[in-house]
Formats: sequence, structure tokens, C-alpha cells
Amino acid sequence: MWLKIISDGTVKGTRVVDAQTGEEVGNVTAVSWSMGNDGLTEAVVTLGCVPAEVAGEMEIEQESGDLLRPGEPIEVSIARLLKQLRQINQNIAIQ
Repeated sequence: MWLKIISDGTVKGTRVVDAQTGEEVGNVTAVSWSMGNDGLTEAVVTLGCVPAEVAGEMEIEQESGDLLRPGEPIEVSIARLLKQLRQINQNIAIQ
């Protein structure tokens, strides 16, 4: 999917849509735009509450440094969990 950011410069006037269909993308919580000294631009679209399915075997490191064992409660921040999931080279299907 290609994203298109449409903005009049205000929060209320900013939308993120599917560039092909024009359908608005849901769960957008933030949009930022920046340009580096090299002249390259970067747009970051942050999505919240994104349903996902993760397939494959994985190990998740808890805040304590211990590996998560099946049946144990998770003691890891969402940011750390997402970072670890990105590092696992598995198929992640986002609905």
C-alpha cells in the first residue's frame, strides 16, 4: 500500500489515505515530516491499536533480561516488545 498525506497545515486538516483508492487509513495517531541537511525528506506515520498476526517461533526478552517462558506473565514494555518483534525475521501479517 502506498500512503498519501494530505494536509492544510493543521491537525484537523490532515489525513492519511491509501494513494490508490483514496480510502482513509484508520488508527493514525501522529504524522511528522522532516528534512535532513542532505535534502532528503522523511515522513513518519504512527498507527495505534494495529491488529497483527505473528507466525513463527520467537523468544522475547523481558525487562529483567530473562527470556519469556510459556505461561509466564509478560513484563516488557510495548516499545521494547515492538523493537524485538522487528528484529525477528518472521512473516508478520498486518490486517
